Amino acid sequence: MLIGLLTAASSLPSYAADKFNSIDLLADSFSVDFNSCVDLKVKGACEWWKCSLFGCSFKTTTIIEHYTPDVVISVYDDLGNSPFEGTDLFTRITSALLGRNSNGGANASVDRPTNVISRHVDVYGSPASLGLINLLNTLPLGLACEPGSDVLKPYFISSFNPYIWYTGFVDSLVNMEQRLQVRKVTEREDGERGSAFDLNPFWGGIFPRSGAVVSQDHFRASAVFAARAIDIVINGNSVGHFRQDLDGRKGSYYLPSAKFQEWDSYEGRFQMLYPEKESKCHILGDRNIRKNNLDGWSDRRSKDGDYAWHYWRRYKCCPRPRGYSLLFKVEWA
Repeated sequence: MLIGLLTAASSLPSYAADKFNSIDLLADSFSVDFNSCVDLKVKGACEWWKCSLFGCSFKTTTIIEHYTPDVVISVYDDLGNSPFEGTDLFTRITSALLGRNSNGGANASVDRPTNVISRHVDVYGSPASLGLINLLNTLPLGLACEPGSDVLKPYFISSFNPYIWYTGFVDSLVNMEQRLQVRKVTEREDGERGSAFDLNPFWGGIFPRSGAVVSQDHFRASAVFAARAIDIVINGNSVGHFRQDLDGRKGSYYLPSAKFQEWDSYEGRFQMLYPEKESKCHILGDRNIRKNNLDGWSDRRSKDGDYAWHYWRRYKCCPRPRGYSLLFKVEWA
């Protein structure tokens, strides 16, 4: 019956969403496309052992791989008015540590050229991760990798240091080598890395990881901001930002993805939460979800210029029996 419910839920279409809270995100964990978002797979087995004066015992557990909605990325214009309700208080407190106007004004777009779009970005741990883990534990396999994120824990707040976020100057200096690489958000197929000379519609570069993009479209610009923020959280190498690691019990039997790749969905994938509530997951700019009306993205363009996505991170693990040590593991592709 549960599998039937999951199959039915996975066929749900996208629909217009209001601003959302933690309860909405918990419910969301039961209504996503299981194949494109969770993508649960059996990858091998771990052999464990425990010895005492009376001999040794052995146990075998299954290696699984799946994706978890670790964090919510909110991209918005007015400070204190995030589409993710319940996170504004901490964001305001953090921003206030630098003074009221340290963010260049409460509105990110104030005093910007008309062809430059600016936004605040927050990254918070998602309650949906716990909902998903509970769901996976009820399935016949009964296994799930614990999320590396903590619910409502802030992992990135751009308004903590607005000068660094809006100018990108420091990030350019620290990541000069990265700027020479072709990392960008464009319209493309999942897995299409691209080059400096491809003809795919260009939305914005990953570097410098700043809160300003030359663009006439706040949807495309916000997708670029989301990619930059999650790159800061996962790939790091940032200076002056409020940033915390997505931790978790890293080890030989617990392997969360430790990198972000904007061009394919293997390491992680996105699910829009606002203004459109998507049921499927994909890379940003995936041309396969582009509609054939107007410019193809009108159904995902918000009226207020604010956006939010889940970032689903890849996990691979095998459960460790209490008191046992890992002897060896066998994996297959």
